[in-house]
Amino acid sequence: KKIQKFRSESLQPLIERGYRVYGFPQSLYFAEREVEMENAQYLSRLSSALQKNNATHSSGGDNQLVLMWREHRSFERAKKLYPFAKHKLVPDIAFQLGPYRASMSQPPAQSSGAKEDFTASTPQVDILLLLRNDHESIFAEQRFRGTVTAILSKLSSNKERISFSIVDWPDRLDRFSDEESGPDKNFLFTQKAISLLNLGRVVVCDRLHAAILAYLSGMSFVYLDQVSGKIDKTMTVALESHPTSCYHDQWNQSATKVNRMTGHNIPARWWSRGSNLTHGLELAMQMLHQQGREGSDRRRRHG
Repeated sequence: KKIQKFRSESLQPLIERGYRVYGFPQSLYFAEREVEMENAQYLSRLSSALQKNNATHSSGGDNQLVLMWREHRSFERAKKLYPFAKHKLVPDIAFQLGPYRASMSQPPAQSSGAKEDFTASTPQVDILLLLRNDHESIFAEQRFRGTVTAILSKLSSNKERISFSIVDWPDRLDRFSDEESGPDKNFLFTQKAISLLNLGRVVVCDRLHAAILAYLSGMSFVYLDQVSGKIDKTMTVALESHPTSCYHDQWNQSATKVNRMTGHNIPARWWSRGSNLTHGLELAMQMLHQQGREGSDRRRRHG
């Protein structure tokens, strides 16, 4: 509540000085209806005062507040709550980061034309579970090695052993810190985030930007939603012309195009949505088996 109040009040001096304020794509979610209405009323009063000021001084203009939304539901709800603003439905801005290679050895060229020197990481486990452990999590009570081990035991054959690791974003700093950046520095967030995700042959995640980075890096991944359902809603807006659970032909086409333009060798990958942790792990195991079949086919072709 305090954070949202601060966000709303921070708009006032900008708009009063005649700036047009753009809000980057967000999800609209208030846990309490009262806070949602307080926020709408505050911005409505601010808009009314500005309209009177503009009429008196002939300054400013319409739609000084432009709000972008990454979900259909948020977009429609916002138009009703904030009719005085201009609204746009836009994919999450993180989709502009890629494409990347999972190894990060050849990142996209920067605006200066130079390329950053990223350090590669290689998969160390079969399944990397990047699961949040906060109030937005649906799976906090299942986020334990014993629980995951029990689920995998039921899903796998007697002789099949699936290795896994459970992590969250803070682990990127512990595992990929160095003397220069130090464990408390995170200005190389994208590098360390992708290195963390790439520790698994398949990623299972319930964080939105983990899913986006895995997608941009061509990794095999399964996403599980959190309390507000924002991952599925955001992915729908960004990829609504694509199938949501299949062998992703559109990704294959995109990977081919990126490979041709950049010289990368991004392979075709699976991505899907899990309805719960058990379903997510079942899908991840299917991806592992598919990777094994593809590896066997490549060995036969080159043997």
